[in-house]
Amino acid sequence: MKIVNEQSQSISVSVKDFVPSKAADIANAVVEEYQIYGVEKESEGSKNILAFIDAQLNNVFYDLKASENNIESFQKSNNYISNNVAKSTSISRFSTVEDQLLKLELDEMILSELQKNLQNNKSIDTYQLISLLAGTEEESSIRSITNELQKLLIEKENLLYLVTPNSDAIKQANFQIETQKKLLIESLSSYRNKTKFKYQNLKEKSNKLAAEFEPQPDKDMEYSRLMRLFSINEKYYTLLLEKKTEFSISNAGYVSKTIILEKANVANSPVSPSKKTATTIGLLCAFLLSFIVIIIRYLLHDQIISLNEITKQTHAGVSILGIIPSYDKDIPTSQLVVDKNPKSIMAESFRSIRTNLQFISNDPGSKIIALTSTISGEGKTFVALNLAGIIAYSGKKVVIIDLDMRKPKIHKGFGTNNERGMSTLLIGGNTIAECINKSTLSSLDFITAGPIPPNPSELIISKK
Repeated sequence: MKIVNEQSQSISVSVKDFVPSKAADIANAVVEEYQIYGVEKESEGSKNILAFIDAQLNNVFYDLKASENNIESFQKSNNYISNNVAKSTSISRFSTVEDQLLKLELDEMILSELQKNLQNNKSIDTYQLISLLAGTEEESSIRSITNELQKLLIEKENLLYLVTPNSDAIKQANFQIETQKKLLIESLSSYRNKTKFKYQNLKEKSNKLAAEFEPQPDKDMEYSRLMRLFSINEKYYTLLLEKKTEFSISNAGYVSKTIILEKANVANSPVSPSKKTATTIGLLCAFLLSFIVIIIRYLLHDQIISLNEITKQTHAGVSILGIIPSYDKDIPTSQLVVDKNPKSIMAESFRSIRTNLQFISNDPGSKIIALTSTISGEGKTFVALNLAGIIAYSGKKVVIIDLDMRKPKIHKGFGTNNERGMSTLLIGGNTIAECINKSTLSSLDFITAGPIPPNPSELIISKK
């Protein structure tokens, strides 16, 4: 809620919600509830007077009922019938005076209630003051002041459509309205004093009329007293009903001074978040996140994944025979996979290396190929076994020699013991024929590393 124009006293009510129709309904409900509250606030004084009259009606009703019962009981118990015209005339005169006293007493109560409202609510609205006075029987002077005050209020409302609230014309109108309001309050106080004076005079007259009933017999006096109480209660009850009707009509005439300039409509587009802003932030975040991912992957990249990278790093100083892809499946104990699926990518990669090896040297005679790496676990045994197997498939005789004397593995791949091999052969403990082992492939033989010696390096660099 925010103030749109302080001079015109206009405000804007807005509600944000995920459901547009719900937000519009809440905004309209808030404004309608504010109008209802304004009407209730303006009619608060009339409601207080009506509550007071209702309380008095209940009390007078029971008093009236009790008076009827007392008259009926008196007539039955004393067999009393009154036909005295003079007595009836005196009673009628006394009842008339009592009616006037009741009317003045009720006016005094209403005026007192109005003054309490004015004292408790210093900033009482002018329209509310007029409505409260509408239920009283004020004199012509007060009525003329009220009419003049209403006329000034109407002129002010008409001026607001033509000039601004801070204009001289509005200031002059406000001054006249305040002057009439003060005059009305003073007239009200003066009328209340006159009411009290009239009430005292009538009270004295009532006492004189009551004294005329003293010489009458006891039954007549008692009957007159009962009739007098009944008449008083009856007139008082009727007067309260009339006043209640007047204030109920006045209370029903209240209308809200709040005007709805435009009802809340369902928004066609979301207020928040902004689609343009959200898209821009999303793109920037995606770009920044992608850039961070690229930087991290670049810093953590420590693998060679293509021939171009090998060529680039070696400056084309090393000939490349081929690439062995990573074997995703579980490697068997023998580590020989080319015989399991000869048409697989793995088998074709080893065939490509075998073909390229022929271009290096095609001279007759034996060829020696050494497989090595910087650390263990990089696949020397796997490559050696499968490369030997694919060459053996081509009809050439192949011998695999395990010179890894620190961690020998060839014998594990072929499932044999390692009691003799290169270590015993180099120290002269066995002959070559004794160390050569046969594999399941007819053209493939192997020599294991043999028992692990204490000086593997010296054995490998020996002339043997």
